[in-house]
Amino acid sequence: MPTDTAPDVRIPRPALVGFTCGVAVSLAITLLDILPDSQGHAVLVAAIATPYLVFALFDGSTRSLVIEIAVMIVFVTTAFLVFDSPAWIVAIVLASHGLWDLAHMRSHMTKHVGDYPIWCATLDISAATMLFVASYVL
Repeated sequence: MPTDTAPDVRIPRPALVGFTCGVAVSLAITLLDILPDSQGHAVLVAAIATPYLVFALFDGSTRSLVIEIAVMIVFVTTAFLVFDSPAWIVAIVLASHGLWDLAHMRSHMTKHVGDYPIWCATLDISAATMLFVASYVL
């Protein structure tokens, strides 16, 4: 009697949706051609830096709010600084926001985030990958 030895691998729905959103947003930035790819993705970095402020406000913790404001300022400032940079630099900044998202999964520094960190991390990393691939491989 044969046995199935393959593990049952399931991708969490927020990760799958985040991946899909990251690919879609990156394609939209590229196909709409409103800004060059690296600049459009730099704007994305600035935009994705803000939602944790809402979670910090829901949390009601001054500590969480101060941390989230400080990190948001770093990412928004960095997005403006890399606006005219090569795509690989913008991709690194975008992927680094994904690492910040993953840090929220472990640290619980801000409550009420739900599945947002995994969704946003996969969006960030997939969009960064799309930017890199579109700029250097295709």
